[in-house]
Amino acid sequence: MKLKDLSKDESALSTKFWVVVVVLIMVAAGTFVVVGYISPDPPQKAAMGDQVSVDYIGYVNVTGTPQVFDTSIWSVALDNDTYPKAAWFTMRAQSAYKPLNFTAGNGQVVVGFDQGVLGMEEDETKTIIITPDQGYGQMDTTKLISFDLSVDVPLFVQSTQAVFKAKFGVNAVTGLTVRDPNYKWDVSVLNVDALADTVLYKNMPSPGEKYLVYNNPSSTFATGWFIKIDSVNTTNDNGNGTITFTHQVEDVDSWDMCGYDTFASQTSMFVLIDVDTANGTAVKNFNGPLLGNTMTFEVTMLDITSG
Repeated sequence: MKLKDLSKDESALSTKFWVVVVVLIMVAAGTFVVVGYISPDPPQKAAMGDQVSVDYIGYVNVTGTPQVFDTSIWSVALDNDTYPKAAWFTMRAQSAYKPLNFTAGNGQVVVGFDQGVLGMEEDETKTIIITPDQGYGQMDTTKLISFDLSVDVPLFVQSTQAVFKAKFGVNAVTGLTVRDPNYKWDVSVLNVDALADTVLYKNMPSPGEKYLVYNNPSSTFATGWFIKIDSVNTTNDNGNGTITFTHQVEDVDSWDMCGYDTFASQTSMFVLIDVDTANGTAVKNFNGPLLGNTMTFEVTMLDITSG
């Protein structure tokens, strides 16, 4: 009987494996037995220049509980019980949730993520912790705006016609009622003096009423909170009157509320931080919410293609 030549049989011998063949020749009724042992190559590990495809879940812990701020996985995006979301988590269309593809070590993602996937094997899941210096950097302190939780604003306001139009978006006309862009209460124009270029108007909130502030109806996540009108005094402040209101936020709302306000002459998103009801203060953080924060990624390597 002629032995089969395995070295020439491409269906039996893959170029991806090395073969050690131990031939045991047993003389028994003229029978030859060939026993083969096939050992796979070591698994491929992601290296610089490789094209990689990963799924990921990104967490940040700024409230005392890890919260998801981004993910490539649709089921994770939907599941708020197992995966609590950060206040600024943006829900996208289902088709937008797909693996992240990039060239490892090529600077297409933040440094910590780029370095973290190096050495991973296909189907491996790894936790990558990224500090600010390996992520999005530190906060810019000039973008941290402190404010008081209890606020006094004038009941009667005098401005120029240009300032009125810039604020309310329309020309001032005596008897006109408009909506305050910040506090959302009605504003009544009492008098317009074109010759003197003055506009006198009255803010008209209702005592005890709550008004939603810093809200952006176009946002994909919840924005803003309520203020409550504590009192309206028509006589103090030299006749200008005073409206006193209180921001309806608590210490636990730090990092858990977002809003939109004017910063550097444009409307920008901020995250509410450092709420201190005992001292009556809080801070609007106009930095990107990941600046200054450590991120944790759960990454699964789906595919590696050598570069």
